[in-house]
Amino acid sequence: MTDQHPLSNYATDEEQKVEDTEDFGGEVPDANYQVRVDAARMTETHEEHKPMIVFEFEIEGPKYKSRKIWDNNVMGHPVSFDVVANKIHKIIGRRDWKWTQLGEVLNECLDKYLEIRKYTNKDGYQNINVIKVIDYTPGETPESDDIPF
Repeated sequence: MTDQHPLSNYATDEEQKVEDTEDFGGEVPDANYQVRVDAARMTETHEEHKPMIVFEFEIEGPKYKSRKIWDNNVMGHPVSFDVVANKIHKIIGRRDWKWTQLGEVLNECLDKYLEIRKYTNKDGYQNINVIKVIDYTPGETPESDDIPF
Protein backbone atom coordinates (compact mmCIF):
# COMPACT_ATOMS: atom_id res chain seq x y z
CA MET A 1 0.00 0.00 0.00
CA THR A 2 1.16 3.54 -0.69
CA ASP A 3 0.75 6.77 1.24
CA GLN A 4 -1.54 8.03 -1.50
CA HIS A 5 -5.05 9.07 -0.42
CA PRO A 6 -7.20 5.93 -0.86
CA LEU A 7 -9.96 7.83 -2.65
CA SER A 8 -7.64 9.32 -5.27
CA ASN A 9 -7.95 6.44 -7.75
CA TYR A 10 -11.53 5.45 -7.03
CA ALA A 11 -14.04 5.50 -9.89
CA THR A 12 -17.17 3.42 -10.23
CA ASP A 13 -17.91 2.96 -13.93
CA GLU A 14 -15.81 3.84 -16.96
CA GLU A 15 -18.73 5.79 -18.44
CA GLN A 16 -19.17 7.74 -15.19
CA LYS A 17 -15.57 8.94 -14.98
CA VAL A 18 -15.18 12.64 -15.46
CA GLU A 19 -13.70 13.46 -18.85
CA ASP A 20 -10.08 14.55 -18.82
CA THR A 21 -10.67 18.17 -19.68
CA GLU A 22 -8.86 21.15 -18.29
CA ASP A 23 -10.57 22.57 -15.23
CA PHE A 24 -11.33 26.28 -15.62
CA GLY A 25 -13.57 26.61 -12.57
CA GLY A 26 -17.33 26.94 -12.59
CA GLU A 27 -19.65 24.04 -12.00
CA VAL A 28 -18.26 20.52 -12.18
CA PRO A 29 -19.84 18.30 -14.87
CA ASP A 30 -22.51 15.69 -14.24
CA ALA A 31 -20.79 12.50 -13.03
CA ASN A 32 -20.13 10.33 -9.99
CA TYR A 33 -17.89 11.88 -7.36
CA GLN A 34 -16.23 10.79 -4.14
CA VAL A 35 -16.87 13.53 -1.62
CA ARG A 36 -16.72 14.48 2.03
CA VAL A 37 -19.69 16.21 3.67
CA ASP A 38 -18.13 19.57 4.48
CA ALA A 39 -21.29 21.31 5.72
CA ALA A 40 -24.94 20.49 6.34
CA ARG A 41 -27.30 23.23 7.50
CA MET A 42 -30.84 24.50 7.64
CA THR A 43 -31.55 27.81 5.97
CA GLU A 44 -34.31 29.32 3.82
CA THR A 45 -34.77 30.43 0.24
CA HIS A 46 -34.11 34.11 -0.43
CA GLU A 47 -37.32 35.01 -2.23
CA GLU A 48 -40.08 32.88 -0.72
CA HIS A 49 -38.41 32.14 2.62
CA LYS A 50 -39.18 28.43 2.37
CA PRO A 51 -37.12 26.13 4.59
CA MET A 52 -34.13 24.60 2.83
CA ILE A 53 -31.54 21.97 3.77
CA VAL A 54 -28.13 22.56 2.18
CA PHE A 55 -25.40 19.94 1.93
CA GLU A 56 -21.96 21.13 0.88
CA PHE A 57 -19.74 18.39 -0.51
CA GLU A 58 -15.99 18.68 -1.06
CA ILE A 59 -14.64 16.52 -3.88
CA GLU A 60 -11.84 14.22 -2.72
CA GLY A 61 -10.41 13.64 -6.18
CA PRO A 62 -8.63 12.81 -8.23
CA LYS A 63 -10.24 15.18 -10.74
CA TYR A 64 -11.68 18.40 -9.32
CA LYS A 65 -10.11 17.75 -5.89
CA SER A 66 -11.20 20.28 -3.26
CA ARG A 67 -13.95 21.70 -5.49
CA LYS A 68 -17.43 22.06 -3.97
CA ILE A 69 -20.81 20.68 -4.94
CA TRP A 70 -23.87 22.16 -3.25
CA ASP A 71 -27.09 20.24 -2.79
CA ASN A 72 -29.95 22.65 -2.04
CA ASN A 73 -33.14 20.89 -0.93
CA VAL A 74 -36.12 23.25 -0.75
CA MET A 75 -38.71 21.91 1.67
CA GLY A 76 -41.77 23.31 -0.09
CA HIS A 77 -43.67 20.08 -0.70
CA PRO A 78 -44.29 16.95 1.42
CA VAL A 79 -42.29 14.85 -1.07
CA SER A 80 -39.28 17.10 -0.37
CA PHE A 81 -39.27 15.96 3.26
CA ASP A 82 -39.16 12.31 2.14
CA VAL A 83 -36.29 13.01 -0.27
CA VAL A 84 -34.22 14.72 2.43
CA ALA A 85 -35.09 12.08 5.05
CA ASN A 86 -33.95 9.33 2.65
CA LYS A 87 -30.74 11.23 1.87
CA ILE A 88 -29.96 11.64 5.58
CA HIS A 89 -30.78 7.97 6.17
CA LYS A 90 -28.23 6.97 3.50
CA ILE A 91 -25.58 9.21 5.05
CA ILE A 92 -25.98 8.35 8.74
CA GLY A 93 -27.41 4.85 8.33
CA ARG A 94 -30.45 5.20 10.54
CA ARG A 95 -34.05 6.42 10.48
CA ASP A 96 -34.69 6.74 14.22
CA TRP A 97 -34.57 10.54 14.32
CA LYS A 98 -37.31 13.17 14.41
CA TRP A 99 -37.48 16.46 12.52
CA THR A 100 -37.12 18.27 15.85
CA GLN A 101 -33.62 16.74 16.04
CA LEU A 102 -32.63 17.94 12.56
CA GLY A 103 -29.78 20.17 13.75
CA GLU A 104 -28.14 17.28 15.60
CA VAL A 105 -28.73 14.90 12.70
CA LEU A 106 -27.18 17.32 10.20
CA ASN A 107 -24.10 17.56 12.46
CA GLU A 108 -23.92 13.77 12.39
CA CYS A 109 -23.64 13.94 8.58
CA LEU A 110 -20.45 16.02 8.72
CA ASP A 111 -17.15 14.51 7.57
CA LYS A 112 -18.78 11.38 6.12
CA TYR A 113 -17.21 10.15 2.89
CA LEU A 114 -19.71 9.40 0.15
CA GLU A 115 -20.07 8.47 -3.45
CA ILE A 116 -22.63 10.77 -5.04
CA ARG A 117 -24.07 11.14 -8.50
CA LYS A 118 -24.53 14.71 -9.74
CA TYR A 119 -26.89 15.02 -12.69
CA THR A 120 -29.06 17.60 -14.37
CA ASN A 121 -32.70 16.66 -14.93
CA LYS A 122 -34.74 17.37 -18.06
CA ASP A 123 -35.90 20.71 -16.57
CA GLY A 124 -32.30 21.86 -16.09
CA TYR A 125 -32.16 21.43 -12.31
CA GLN A 126 -29.15 19.87 -10.60
CA ASN A 127 -29.86 16.75 -8.56
CA ILE A 128 -27.63 14.85 -6.15
CA ASN A 129 -28.13 11.18 -5.34
CA VAL A 130 -26.19 9.58 -2.51
CA ILE A 131 -25.03 6.26 -3.91
CA LYS A 132 -23.24 4.98 -0.83
CA VAL A 133 -21.16 5.82 2.20
CA ILE A 134 -17.46 5.09 1.75
CA ASP A 135 -16.01 3.53 4.89
CA TYR A 136 -12.87 5.60 5.24
CA THR A 137 -11.19 7.32 8.16
CA PRO A 138 -8.39 9.76 7.31
CA GLY A 139 -5.03 8.41 8.36
CA GLU A 140 -6.13 4.77 8.20
CA THR A 141 -5.18 2.36 5.45
CA PRO A 142 -8.02 0.20 4.09
CA GLU A 143 -7.64 -3.37 5.38
CA SER A 144 -8.74 -5.12 2.21
CA ASP A 145 -7.23 -4.89 -1.28
CA ASP A 146 -10.66 -5.42 -2.85
CA ILE A 147 -11.90 -1.99 -1.70
CA PRO A 148 -12.35 -0.03 -4.94
CA PHE A 149 -10.07 2.84 -3.92
